[in-house]
Parts: sequence; C-alpha cells; structure tokens
Amino acid sequence: MVKFEAEILEIRDFSDNVKVFYLSSNNEFTPKPGQYAWLSLPGITAAPMAIASAAKEESIIFAVRKWGELTTALFKKSPGAKVIVDGPYGSEFPISVIEADKPLYLIAGGTGITPIRSLVKSVVNTANLELFYGVKSDEELIFLTEIGKWPLTSQLILEEPSDQWEGANGMVTDLLEQSDLKPNGLAFICGPPNMMAAVIDLLRVKGLEDGQIYLSLEKFDK
Repeated sequence: MVKFEAEILEIRDFSDNVKVFYLSSNNEFTPKPGQYAWLSLPGITAAPMAIASAAKEESIIFAVRKWGELTTALFKKSPGAKVIVDGPYGSEFPISVIEADKPLYLIAGGTGITPIRSLVKSVVNTANLELFYGVKSDEELIFLTEIGKWPLTSQLILEEPSDQWEGANGMVTDLLEQSDLKPNGLAFICGPPNMMAAVIDLLRVKGLEDGQIYLSLEKFDK
C-alpha cells in the first residue's frame, strides 16, 4: 500500500452522476482486479473508490458515481488538480483460478464495470471471455469504446434506452437467461446488491456452484 498525491490527467463525463477520472500513476501503486483505493481532497473526508485500471497502466482510473461529499467535490475539479490516493486495499478477484479452457463470465451493472475492466486488463492468454453489461441509460455505458477492442464477446442491455439505441432492452439478468452458460465456467460479478443477488440465483439455476462465483462491490455509499 502507498499514499501519494496524484494529478488529474483527464476527466470524461458520462452523465450528471457518472464521470471517469484518469490520474497520474505511481510505480509503487500496483492494484489487483477488485481492489479499491481511498481518495481524498484537502478538508474533505476520504472515500473508497473501486479501481478500474490494472497494475502498470499509464494512468490510474476510477469510474465515479456522485453520492457524497468527496465525490461531489471531485466532480468540480478539472485536469491539473491534485487528489490524494491511498491504497490499494481489499481482496481481489482470484486470477489464479482462471484456466485457459474455462469460460469466464464477466457480469457488470452500472459502475460495476469498474473492477471488470481491471480484470480484463489483467488476464492474459484467455480467449474464452464473455461480458454481460447492463446500465440504466445510454449515457451510462462506461468504457463503451474500449469494450469493442477487448478480447471478448459482449452483450449490452439498457433499462431505459433512448430512441437511438438499437440493442437489447431490459436487465442484465435477461441477457443471462437467454445465454448458454457452461456449468464449468467462472463468473465475476460487480453491481448493485439486488442485481448481484438476482445474478447469483440465475447462475445457480444454470449449473454454476457457489465456488465458481466471485463478487465485488460496485460502490461504497452504505
């Protein structure tokens, strides 16, 4: 773990409540997929944020949903501002259990795509990746341009799509119900608690055992 001052290099707006922050890296900061860091600003209590980047990427990435004092202040910042990063903390997705011949089901809801991105960037020599990603509206599809370049097949779904949306309409569980999931696969899930509970129940019906299912928190506001 390391605590250091990072510079905001870039901010990408997705909606009034969701932004992605790209921070300057630190050679001693080597997060693993599923971990988080505490972010803080002068005079404001620190808050934990899931890490979207993998170790040794050019920048440290956080997909942030506005929900409290720290995130509200962070949303007012511009590139060049400084943020204190403390971490990484928490348990990680166990990459050691991944085998080349096992299907990997990556399931994300909302900003739950954050640790899933870190996992994708950390896994190598695995060709059997499937992403199931659901959000509320078009503007909340974080990392959309990246997803098309990831070494996986992806299915996206929106709860409240715009008229321009040509994809699926509904919940991420709708995608899973319609998919042929192999019972020897591994599932990595991140999203709101109700979504994760529904996904777990569905994966059990599909034949996956609890030991094949791994979870990460989407947010830390409770």
